[in-house]
Amino acid sequence: KANAKLEKIIKINKAFLEKRVQKEYSEKTLEITQKIALLSPDFDTVWNYRREIITFLNETKSPDDKYKFYITELLSLVKLMKENPKSYTLWEHRQWVILQGLKIEKFMTDAQLSQVGGGILNNELKLCDKMLVADERNFH
Repeated sequence: KANAKLEKIIKINKAFLEKRVQKEYSEKTLEITQKIALLSPDFDTVWNYRREIITFLNETKSPDDKYKFYITELLSLVKLMKENPKSYTLWEHRQWVILQGLKIEKFMTDAQLSQVGGGILNNELKLCDKMLVADERNFH
């Protein structure tokens, strides 16, 4: 079983690295980085490539669409965090996403922020509380 997982990781990583060299930035490559992150969340290159893709895809989006994307990204990271709460690379990526979202929040009204649970930091505090209840040694 371990060999099968390793072979799968090697195959996916090879294709993934080729796409990064070719600077292929698409929704499809974003999905590939998600799959690799599920298999190997501590693979720094996955998160770096994911940030490159996100940055490229968001270049032409409106601030509202970018913000929605960042919120969706944060929500999708929760599952990985539950399975890998001590992954520094995962937390670093999450921090980057938060900072991108906060750049947009600066220009949002209180009414807009209330529609998204009070904003990113408010939601992060709630998440951290839940994570600490699950494992009080979780200091990330």
